[in-house]
Amino acid sequence: MSERKLLRSGWFWFSIIWAAFIFFVSVIPAVDLPSISIWESDKLAHAIVYCILTISVAFTIRKSRPDYGITRTIIITAVLCISYSLAIEILQDTPLVSRSFDILDIVANCIGTGLGTVILLNRFKWEMVKKKN
Repeated sequence: MSERKLLRSGWFWFSIIWAAFIFFVSVIPAVDLPSISIWESDKLAHAIVYCILTISVAFTIRKSRPDYGITRTIIITAVLCISYSLAIEILQDTPLVSRSFDILDIVANCIGTGLGTVILLNRFKWEMVKKKN
């Protein structure tokens, strides 16, 4: 896919906007975040947000590089999402951001990426079955 087509891709722009949303929510002071009274809702939110990011990045890669196989797409997606998660957590531990590093956030992000990967594998498997018929 050419760069021009990629820039017109809805998945590409959704991924960019979603990653920006994650970044923004991750670097604003925690006191500015709305409080939710569900037990451990923070970790659940991390998992859901990264599940969505994983799915959108994978679809962006599938649209832009159809020559990549499912395995390659999944590996690239997982590495990108987990690296993004690590980078944000490391940034939170700097004096620039009034947040702190939390290993459990990374675990929740990895769980979300894993869940997104399972969803994608089922979706891509279904895609392959449909192509055979």
